Amino acid sequence: METTGTDMLQYAISYWEVADWENLYSLPIKIDSSETQIIALKAIALYQLGQLDLGRQWAKKALDNGFDKHVFGKVLLSSLYHTVGKAFLVLNKQEKSTSNFKLACELTVSQEKIGTLLEFRTIKEMIRLNMLNRSINLLEDLIISKNSEKTPSYISSQQFEQNAHKAILDIREELRNLKYNTSINHKNSIDKDNRDISNVVLTCLTADDFLLEVDKYLLGSTLSHSDKFNLCLHLALEMKSRNDLMMAQHFANTALEFLSEIPKKEYDQKIEIISLLLSLGRELEAIGLALSLINYRKKLDDEQEKKLLSSAKNIILKKQESKVHGHDLLLKYLEQNFSQIKQENKKYVLIEIGTTRENVSGQGSTGIFAKLCHTHDIDFITVDMDEHNTRTANDYFSKHKLRAKALTSKGEDFLANYEQEIDFIFLDAYDFDHGGHSELRQSRYQKFLGSRIDEIACHEMHLICARHLLTKLAPDGLICLDDTWQDDQKNWVAKGTLATPFLLQNGFSIIEQRNRAVLLKRNA
Repeated sequence: METTGTDMLQYAISYWEVADWENLYSLPIKIDSSETQIIALKAIALYQLGQLDLGRQWAKKALDNGFDKHVFGKVLLSSLYHTVGKAFLVLNKQEKSTSNFKLACELTVSQEKIGTLLEFRTIKEMIRLNMLNRSINLLEDLIISKNSEKTPSYISSQQFEQNAHKAILDIREELRNLKYNTSINHKNSIDKDNRDISNVVLTCLTADDFLLEVDKYLLGSTLSHSDKFNLCLHLALEMKSRNDLMMAQHFANTALEFLSEIPKKEYDQKIEIISLLLSLGRELEAIGLALSLINYRKKLDDEQEKKLLSSAKNIILKKQESKVHGHDLLLKYLEQNFSQIKQENKKYVLIEIGTTRENVSGQGSTGIFAKLCHTHDIDFITVDMDEHNTRTANDYFSKHKLRAKALTSKGEDFLANYEQEIDFIFLDAYDFDHGGHSELRQSRYQKFLGSRIDEIACHEMHLICARHLLTKLAPDGLICLDDTWQDDQKNWVAKGTLATPFLLQNGFSIIEQRNRAVLLKRNA
């Protein structure tokens, strides 16, 4: 039976009222639809899922198409109260969480439905926050004591007026108090054996600089390995809930650095990571980790085992699904040729512009180059605008006893001031705008460069680097540009849009093109 616009609206209303953001956003309504109410509700779903830029686009479209601004203001305020309720859930403050969920519901639904909706919303968010035991208990109570088949209603006649300005100020004050109290609670409990890691998670999530706060706990705090593992796991789940799958995989992989030395506990921790990787669609990584459990007693459930076996068959029958990034061109070339091109009594240097950000498969150029250079006695310097990337790189070098260093600087500024001859360079800095960057990544550009990712700025930054290299690269030097390829019309695109043709016009030729990258050398 065909679904009507009225039916679709009722689905949207129901999903919104029980905080089922995923199904709400998945409704087959496009942004250019005339269904302004659904567009407005999908905007709220996007906000709750952490897709702020996309949420703003849908909200603007709904308002431009005539959706009532006063009504949308109430729905938006409801969303803000809901967010505060989630924060209190993380802190394990059920009463305050319920209070804020109630405020969220009171703005837009009839009084008689609030009790049921409160419990639905609480269960939904507990599941997202991995509070499975608590959510199951609450669900059982709900089934016993409530009529869970009531159909939620949309903005009812019993709704009351709220002063929007006052409500926003109240929410901001709640968040300030929440952040302050969390910080104090964490400082008071940091030396206890049984720390509440949820406080640490919330401190990170509400910090002015999320990654700086995470670094404090993972790189420099007195947290135990077990706490650091749990922190990474919680952050991975949070990133997944925000649909930032890259950072979710990053924290899942980082958790593996903090495994227990007790075999049974290590086994259980790996099972948790395998389940998380499968939920992120990273079957290949899950298989690799599962293989390390071969000497353990089987504990994967049937569905997980089936998925792993199915993925293994696919890997055998077809080429490897994911390819490594462009650093592989320079890596393989040096592995195969460095012993032949190496000159006696010369100290070589490899520069990387754009340090590794996420601990994910197929990337990790910084660590790979550092190990290569350490083996061949090549000086290695990696440069990045983001101090977080520099901190994590230097921590990696220290842990692995590698002769390498990471510097915080804009790549073009570093090259302008670098006075020595450069032998090999990997350019992988300013991102090109493919439209899929997370809000977290955009915020790093905003913080360190003063603006969000811009395609023109990307092209110009790499061109400036190329110009510096005309005079600073050794006569037999190599340049590798990542995220650079030719379109169907043979035009260079992405990061090397301007830099690649410039180099080709100024005495360089291509050694190899693959993996959306290009390796160049000076002409003889």
